[in-house]
Amino acid sequence: MHPMWQLLHRAAGVRLVTKKDIARIAEFLDRPDGTLDSTYVRRVGLRQSLTEHPDGDCIFLERHGGKSTCSIYSVRPLQCRTWPFWSDNLRSPGTWNSAARTCPGINRGKRHDFVQIEQIRHGRLEQ
Repeated sequence: MHPMWQLLHRAAGVRLVTKKDIARIAEFLDRPDGTLDSTYVRRVGLRQSLTEHPDGDCIFLERHGGKSTCSIYSVRPLQCRTWPFWSDNLRSPGTWNSAARTCPGINRGKRHDFVQIEQIRHGRLEQ
């Protein structure tokens, strides 16, 4: 798992999921009804979010021998697939650099041009 995914999984908070995300995750988990119960999702206003372990980590974050992995990486929700190209991070060089201070994956590895970033942000290109 790339270091940025570890950070995202470890950040307590809301990990929004769409109906399409839920269906993909449910299929991946071999849930015949195509749904996820309250073990995996919770209501946040009118939307749904992945649940967390008691320490705030994402319910799908697993640790083995000191290494963290996403157990649903291949079907992770759009919010996870689009990190770090969220609007808040792209507002200015300062907001980008602020995110980079807490995410070991930003400014390292593969570089993306504007078109690629927009495709990732809108779920049309996988990272």
